[in-house]
Amino acid sequence: QVKIRGIRIELSEIEKSMLEIDKVEEAVVIEKYDASGKNYLCAYYTSIHHISAAVFKDKLTERLPRYMIPSYFIRVDNIPLTPNGKVDRKLLPEPTANITDNTEYIPPTNDTEEKLAKAWKDVLHLQKVSTDSDFFELGGDSLAIMQILTATSRYNWNLGLNDFFELRTIKNIATKIDTQTEAALPEICATDIETIDINEETAYIQTIPDKLNNVLLTGATGYLGSHLLKYLLSRPSTKIYCMIRVRNNTPSVDRLIEKMKFYFNEDCSHFINKRIFIINGDIALDNFGMTENEYSYLAGTLKNVIHSATIVMHFGNYSEFNEVNVNGTKRIIKFALENNIELKHISTLSIFGNYLTNSEMKDKKYNECDFYVNQDYNENVYVRTKFEAENLVLKAMKEGLNATIFRLGNLTGRYDDGHFQENISENYFYNGIRSVVKLGIIPKNFLNMAIDFTPVDCASQAIVIISETKQSNGRVFHIFNHNSLKAYEILRIFVEMGFENIKSLDYDEFKRYIRDISRDEKRKSLLFGFVNEIMSNEEIIYNDNINLGSDITCRYLSKLGFEWPIIDGEYIGKLVKYMQEVNFI
Repeated sequence: QVKIRGIRIELSEIEKSMLEIDKVEEAVVIEKYDASGKNYLCAYYTSIHHISAAVFKDKLTERLPRYMIPSYFIRVDNIPLTPNGKVDRKLLPEPTANITDNTEYIPPTNDTEEKLAKAWKDVLHLQKVSTDSDFFELGGDSLAIMQILTATSRYNWNLGLNDFFELRTIKNIATKIDTQTEAALPEICATDIETIDINEETAYIQTIPDKLNNVLLTGATGYLGSHLLKYLLSRPSTKIYCMIRVRNNTPSVDRLIEKMKFYFNEDCSHFINKRIFIINGDIALDNFGMTENEYSYLAGTLKNVIHSATIVMHFGNYSEFNEVNVNGTKRIIKFALENNIELKHISTLSIFGNYLTNSEMKDKKYNECDFYVNQDYNENVYVRTKFEAENLVLKAMKEGLNATIFRLGNLTGRYDDGHFQENISENYFYNGIRSVVKLGIIPKNFLNMAIDFTPVDCASQAIVIISETKQSNGRVFHIFNHNSLKAYEILRIFVEMGFENIKSLDYDEFKRYIRDISRDEKRKSLLFGFVNEIMSNEEIIYNDNINLGSDITCRYLSKLGFEWPIIDGEYIGKLVKYMQEVNFI
């Protein structure tokens, strides 16, 4: 398994797909690095026929997402092996420009294409670039997009990260700029957006023993999913069925055991087939990719579904997010509705976006009874697809689905030890901390921003104990720690911890600073935490336009004996210590 452009990739999945192409006899895919230190995928194959890169890309795109398509395809007489039977990478030829079999060079035809081409060449270290070349096939990634946006910000183009993922070529992006057409998704028709009608009364709450027996848990190998599983195991009679997608021919049970070992340093193998039951399935496939008998058995066994599987990254191709976050939820709803199974849907407070389209409503507090409040849910593909998914659940609830919706806040490290998700480098919030600490700067207008720290272990406990109550069905809960800190308070804690050289800069100073850093090969990777500031062509006003409340949830949890922890220097210290232990800061 390797990580390319921030996304984890199973190389064997690519190799398997290559072997399914006619005339390919052997295939191996390896990770390589270019002169600037950027990694990419290179595929080698044996065949009696030469197969063009274009053919490989066309065929593989039918089987794999675009980010898994190798940059190079090289035909070799044989795959060299070491005496131990492993691929001998040293004997594989290095890719060269003529091996890529790229399309012919098409030069820029107007001023916008010229400006884009120059930015691409500077950032990607290329001698020339065709206006029809795919940005990601040239080695582009999210950091490169940020650098291009920074370099071209003086042109006031209305571009964002997703434009690169959706449009991909200079020609397409230039057309969008010159015609002022948006790559954004269409608005959801107002009549298709559901409203919430729930009883806010929390005076009498009844817990039900064994209510969460026979639970299907999706996303069990994820950060939240692993902690939900851990807390469910603390309930002696609860049996958990973990739906896990088969990857790389690695048994799903091994993946789960490995994740639980990483997060808790415990071996959970003694629970397998006693308390934990592994279900090989994929929410992105009809009937979860199961046979009719397997699907029927599952339907007759389960009483509850906790649906936590989701793609969490805030940028990417909409179709990939839609298949998992929206259509995957649609399949879970169908399964639960048809078989009278209770659904616990994990949503996010991000569905409220960062700002409202109607400024007159900005002073209102939005609580568990609110859904569409004129917020900008098209802010990114993650927010858009989670908004759509929750809308589907709300609609199904009106059609008879027994469901509970949990909207999560900003999940942070465990409260007791600060342990965080395995793929920490993909988390935007933690990248923000890293950028502030390592670069020693913070936007001055960010200092009064309230920061939500919701420890993952506390969030998991809250979800489970609420789910065990009779009155939770038909409700929406806001699972976030209302004991927030202002950014200036966090900065003061950082100073007390020894990070003394952090400066708050006004807008113009800050933009100049990050523009200089983006040209520094050694430090430019530290900019990822400032992606919003880099993408914006004007000063961002952090004024808490979306004022979110959790009063109903807090009263409910209080009845169950749960209170959110106070966030202080001791807890922040645990988070920083963990980041240091994994060499993230």
